[in-house]
Amino acid sequence: MKILYCTNKKASSRFVIPDLLKKKFNEEVKIHYSKIDLNKLKKWKIDFIITDRYPIKVESDVIKKYRNKIINFHNSLLPKCAGWLPIFQSIRTTKKAGVTFHKVANRLDAGPILLKKKTSLNFKNDTLRTVYEKQRLDIKILLAKNWVKLKNSKIKQKKQNLKLRTIFYKKDTKKILKKIKNYNIKIKRIVNLKI
Repeated sequence: MKILYCTNKKASSRFVIPDLLKKKFNEEVKIHYSKIDLNKLKKWKIDFIITDRYPIKVESDVIKKYRNKIINFHNSLLPKCAGWLPIFQSIRTTKKAGVTFHKVANRLDAGPILLKKKTSLNFKNDTLRTVYEKQRLDIKILLAKNWVKLKNSKIKQKKQNLKLRTIFYKKDTKKILKKIKNYNIKIKRIVNLKI
């Protein structure tokens, strides 16, 4: 199977998931950082698409063509904290953290949920960075356990309850980024931040 792994050039450990798929499952993986379109996908003979920390909106024609073969990894327990800075927003607004695998839909982070895992939090010692590292490990473990079912559409999907949805947009994050400065901020401070 040929997989297109769409991510961000600045994302840490961005080779972990492609390496897992190559070494454990013998999949062919192409890492991609820019906008995708149907012509490129056809030319590359892509069978499956994974988006992970990918900052570009996937076009509706690609979503339609790959309806059951395009998933996203998101760093919150959807439908809560869709959009930008999900780890920070999850801790700040729900005092919880987790990861969700979901199908990509036309609305941001609104596709049916395939897998979820709650991330354990230590409010005394954890920082945004340590929570992020835990979540990257959670994503790797979930993928390793479920890849064959995911690629064969054998995981029961659950429609998101969009009435419970909270979403945060990129334009709203500038003020937040000034307050958190870096990912070494203790999560106990995040809960009390006034935004």
